[in-house]
Amino acid sequence: MAYQNVNTPRFYIDHLQYLTAEGLGFPQEDVFGLQSVASRYHGYDGSPTYAEFGWGFSPDSEDPQYYLNFPDVEYGKLNYMAILNHNFAFNNVSSLDCNFRTRTSYPGETNRLNLLNPSEIVNTDFYYDGYSIWEFDDFNFTGINLFVSIAWDNIGYWDRILMGGISIGCMYTPPINPRLNMTLEHDYSGTTSQTSMSGATLTNQDWKGPPNWQNGGLSSNAGAEGFAAWRLGSEPMMHTGRREWKLSWTHLGEDLLEPKNLTGWNAIDENRGVDNWFQNVLHYTRGGELPFIFCPDSSITYDHNSSRINSIPEFAICRFDKNDFSRKQVAPRVYDMSIKIVEHW
Repeated sequence: MAYQNVNTPRFYIDHLQYLTAEGLGFPQEDVFGLQSVASRYHGYDGSPTYAEFGWGFSPDSEDPQYYLNFPDVEYGKLNYMAILNHNFAFNNVSSLDCNFRTRTSYPGETNRLNLLNPSEIVNTDFYYDGYSIWEFDDFNFTGINLFVSIAWDNIGYWDRILMGGISIGCMYTPPINPRLNMTLEHDYSGTTSQTSMSGATLTNQDWKGPPNWQNGGLSSNAGAEGFAAWRLGSEPMMHTGRREWKLSWTHLGEDLLEPKNLTGWNAIDENRGVDNWFQNVLHYTRGGELPFIFCPDSSITYDHNSSRINSIPEFAICRFDKNDFSRKQVAPRVYDMSIKIVEHW
C-alpha cells in the first residue's frame, strides 16, 4: 500500500501548545511546540565521558520550595512524545527521558517517561538525524514541572545539539476507518505563471512545498541549506506541494464524537476517560486554531537496517481547514462527519 493512502489515520495532539495558548503552565523554552526550525542549545558536562542537559516546561527555578506558590496544571492524558528536526545521530545522543513532577514529588523522579513503557514509533534509537516519535502508557498528568533531558557521549561538542521542537500530548486514532471516497490533493498554488507579450510563459514560484528544516549544517544529512521536512538520514524525499486530505466517516456512535456532558468530565460522569473527537481533538486544538501532527496511516510500522529504511509511516504538521465542525444524524444516536486537513508551515 502506498504510504500516502489513508487507512488508519492518527492525530497527534500537542497539549503543551494548548497550555501555552490558554496562558497556563510556565514554559521557559521556545523549543516546546510544533515548530521545526532548529535552535542551538548549550549543555553542561556531567563527567569526563558523559554530559547532559534539558529543557523545562515549568517555572525557572531548581528550588523545590519555589514551586509551593504555583498551582498545579492539568496536562490531560499524555501518551506520545516527538522531537522534531534534531541532530542526535550526529552528536551520538545515547538516551532521552522526561520527568513529570508535582510539588510533592519534586525533585524526585516518581513519574518518568522511561517508567511508562515507551515504545518506538519512529527512530527512537537516534540512528538517523531528523525526528523521533515515541508512544507510552496513558498518563493523566497534573503537576507543575515537565523536564526533558538528553545524554550523550560526544564530550567537547555539547554546543552542537540542535532541535526544532518538543511535542508532548495525546494520540487519537478514530476507532472506525474513514470512507473509501476520501481525497488527497497536492496544492501548487504557490506557483503562478503569465504569458508575455511575445508569447513566452513566465513562471514565478513563491513556495513549492514545506520549507527545509534548518540546523546550520550540523547534521549527518544536511548542508547549510537544511534538509527536507520529515526526512531521516540520507533517505531521498520527493515531497512537493501542500498536501490536503478530505476525510469522512459514516455511522459514528454519539459517544465517539462528544462526551456525555461538557461540564468538565467530572468523576460522576460515566463517560469519563473515553476517547472522543471533541474531548481529544477539538478541545486541545482550540477548535482547529492550533496545528497537530497527522499520520495518514498509523498501521504502517517503522523498520530499518544499517543500510536503508524499509518502511516508515508518513507525517505532516497540519491544521483543520474549516471554521465549524458539523455532524449529520442518519439514525438514532448515529452520525456522519467529514473534515478537511491541510498541511501547515
